[in-house]
Amino acid sequence: ASTRWAWGCDVMSRLRNRPRPLRTARRVTAAARYSQWMGSSAWWARRRRWVAEETDRCGAITCALCGRPWDAEHGDLHHLSYARLGVERHDELIAMCRSCHELLHRVIDASPAWQALIASGHRAAVTRTVINQLRRGETDE
Repeated sequence: ASTRWAWGCDVMSRLRNRPRPLRTARRVTAAARYSQWMGSSAWWARRRRWVAEETDRCGAITCALCGRPWDAEHGDLHHLSYARLGVERHDELIAMCRSCHELLHRVIDASPAWQALIASGHRAAVTRTVINQLRRGETDE
């Protein structure tokens, strides 16, 4: 568990240190709530349950962007919605390898247009669109 905790802290540190959009009071509050949840033992239990459910559904789990095999020890789960943070539905999480997850966030965070769509409640659609664009090589990254 301590290795997983250290890995989780490293992941969170890298995500926190990427260029980000303007931090409003609302975003700061949401980020604190997110950080608390992601560091909790309940999140790790949710991850394990997601992995078991996804394995039952699909067999082998792959990264939503690159399609390479995904593993729970080193892979990330990207939230398609934060509306139910702490009680996420299965379909609100997608498997991504670390490098693809970081790339997805760099593209989204660099675009005021993507940020505006997310702010208006379209996080899942933005995520899916950016993933499709990255697959087709249609972004500047």
